[in-house]
Amino acid sequence: MICLTHIPKTGGTTFRHILINNYSWRHIDFPGSKKIIIKPTNFPFNSFIIKQIMSLSGHWLRYTDDMKLLFPHVKFIVFLREPISRIISLFFHIQRYENPNIIFREWVAENYAGPILSNFQTRFIASDCNIDHAKSILDNGYFFAGITELFDKSLLILKRMLGNNIEVRYETKRSSKRSRNEILEDRKNSEALENLYQYNEIDYQLYDYVKQSMFTKYQREYEHTTENDINEFKKLNKLFTFNKAKVQIFRIAKHMFYENMFHLRS
Repeated sequence: MICLTHIPKTGGTTFRHILINNYSWRHIDFPGSKKIIIKPTNFPFNSFIIKQIMSLSGHWLRYTDDMKLLFPHVKFIVFLREPISRIISLFFHIQRYENPNIIFREWVAENYAGPILSNFQTRFIASDCNIDHAKSILDNGYFFAGITELFDKSLLILKRMLGNNIEVRYETKRSSKRSRNEILEDRKNSEALENLYQYNEIDYQLYDYVKQSMFTKYQREYEHTTENDINEFKKLNKLFTFNKAKVQIFRIAKHMFYENMFHLRS
């Protein structure tokens, strides 16, 4: 079983759709608006249906002892993103869907020292800002940690790690057409960006650790992924579309069964 820990604005929505495209009704999606605490006492893990599940995804699904107890063979997967790029993407999302009049530097000034903008990815993995704790969880609890900036390469490596028995081609979901340079090149944002770099120092350490250490290990152990491999994947990906029948069956199962089983309606 694959379990995606979905850190917001790291490509998780696209990877979630990859899982749905592969497993259809055998995928359970936990909504980001509702925190789910999975424990043996409230998870019907003995039911026939649950035994067929191949993947889970959600903002609140992450490595815990309870999850490992319920699913001893679960493979936890997460993607990390360059911290400032992730924050800018989050800002674009808020500006588009929640507050079109919001100004980046003012938004940062109100939130930069808080958990929303301060070492968010480290907190997401470890529930604290302890870099050693986060590294330990990734090393010992996670099957794979990908890099959003190397998304295609991450997918190709993951495919090999899973024995090539998963389709990783995709349609991009929730990808903003706006460039982060819109924020980075505006001199009025200089102070806000300096504050963000300062308050995300641990996130940068964690990101660099995954990119330089874990990714290098994956490459070494699961064959080197070349630029030709990536370019060929991009060509194959251009005309790819998700299987509409599988997606529809997933939606039916979600609304008719899983939402009632786990009380997932927000």
